[in-house]
Amino acid sequence: MIQAPVLALPDWSQEFIVETDASLKGLGAVLMQGSHPIAYVSKALSARQCALSVYEKELLAILLAVKHWHQYLILKHFTIRTVKKSLKHLLEQKITTPLQHTWLSKLMRYDYHIFYKKDAENNAADALSRVHSSSLFNMVVSSYDPILLERIKLHWSQDAAAQSLIQQLSQGVTIKHMAWNAVGGHYGIQPTLQRFRNLFYWKRADKDIKKWVKNCDVCLKAKYEAVATPGLLNPLPVPQSVFTDVSMDFISGLPKSGGKDTILVVVDRLTKFAHFIPLKHPFSAVHIAQGIDQALSTAYSLSPTVRWADRSLKQVFRDLFEVHGYG
Repeated sequence: MIQAPVLALPDWSQEFIVETDASLKGLGAVLMQGSHPIAYVSKALSARQCALSVYEKELLAILLAVKHWHQYLILKHFTIRTVKKSLKHLLEQKITTPLQHTWLSKLMRYDYHIFYKKDAENNAADALSRVHSSSLFNMVVSSYDPILLERIKLHWSQDAAAQSLIQQLSQGVTIKHMAWNAVGGHYGIQPTLQRFRNLFYWKRADKDIKKWVKNCDVCLKAKYEAVATPGLLNPLPVPQSVFTDVSMDFISGLPKSGGKDTILVVVDRLTKFAHFIPLKHPFSAVHIAQGIDQALSTAYSLSPTVRWADRSLKQVFRDLFEVHGYG
């Protein structure tokens, strides 16, 4: 039962047989063809399930097996063997409990026939129902032969490049991948994790990558662009004279000072000279245009070339330009 060579591969030309059993603490089932087992399943009962009747536990074992091997049993007729004689007439019985109604409805789409099998003859399923899940797991793992891992190790021993990398790693040398250089990008935690998972794997790698990105000197100094397709860079033209090209934005939510709680910042793009215009909530586009006019019109000639950081300033510029005859 616990060694891989005893298990057979499914033959789709033969009928599948499911043997089930339930004990006080667990459920067990065997998938067979003829007299040869194909797969086993075992599950411990919860505290609530332990309080079920023997009839309900045996029905639950059938449901467990059918659900677990759904891909094998849904295609054609199969046979169920159980130690509970009353389950032989499951489809003919009167439904009296909510559990019967729920579980039987899940079996309606399958084509099966239930046969009674003596408890003394149902050794495999009976043994599985009495084995704890942890014990069954240890039995399976202890009999596993890691053929794939041995093949990978054999390939390593024959690959010169792999041997060179293993030797460097054993000496503590950090191997840099092209994805981590300045061109490959320092794009923050999530993009780095996504690119890493396509190439490498080790236990708790996500935690190590997050720690590495948070301590990366390049990531701390540069803010990455969180845009799928940012496109080409298009620099703004250099202004030809002072205050012919300005940018504007608001600083709001400030403590009140002289009844003012907002600052409109106007910056000349050529000289980087800034004007700070105090405003008071609530204000409209007309009020902002009048403030800009009072602060700038006495010293500069306004130009329609204005860069704004807020879409709501469009109306301000329209009002301001109309005041100076640019509308």
